[in-house]
Amino acid sequence: MLVDNPDEVLMPGMYVRAVIGSGVRENAILVPQQGIARDPKGNTTAMVVNAQGLVEARPVQVSRTVGSDWLVEGGLAAGDKVIVEGLQKIRPGAPVQATEAGTDAAEAGAPAVPMGAASPAEGADTPADAANPDAADPAADAAPSQQ
Repeated sequence: MLVDNPDEVLMPGMYVRAVIGSGVRENAILVPQQGIARDPKGNTTAMVVNAQGLVEARPVQVSRTVGSDWLVEGGLAAGDKVIVEGLQKIRPGAPVQATEAGTDAAEAGAPAVPMGAASPAEGADTPADAANPDAADPAADAAPSQQ
């Protein structure tokens, strides 16, 4: 980096402190890290809900992490619904009902789903969550999720 020194205030050997802003990447999207998966070859994919309400595996290009999110530079567009919860229970082509971040599914009469997650569609056969003993307790569904 070259800095102008018209008044010759900076002399050889002197140090300066500079604040350098990072650039802006147009059309890049931040996605929570749990929404991006890698295959054995290192290729990255995201599970998204398409316009028909079906799960779709989409290849994406990620460059780096920003906090707890991946910076996705290709493969996703603004408005795509990335599935970040319940990934063990879905597969490409499965019908799902997406829950937007910030909505309360319990008030709408739908099953409680963590923010930003997609749940299997009603009537679909899904195994019970054996790892979560509170899953059968209706009072546990009404509790707000902590993230």
